[in-house]
Amino acid sequence: MNNTGQCCVAAKRIVVEALADPFLDKFQTALAALRPGDPMDEATTLGPLSTEAALVQLLGQVEGAVAKGATLI
Repeated sequence: MNNTGQCCVAAKRIVVEALADPFLDKFQTALAALRPGDPMDEATTLGPLSTEAALVQLLGQVEGAVAKGATLI
């Protein structure tokens, strides 16, 4: 989450099946600690995506993955 959509470096497939459950537990904990908001607010740890188009594209990717059987957690 360090690039906040400002550049494309996020991995999409990153976990070996045997490690998926422990990884998911730790990843969910890390995501829950993020504080989205105004990037000028010091309490914010996750700013907005770079553009509205980036948001629309990301939402489309999520919807497509769910339509193909992905589980949204």
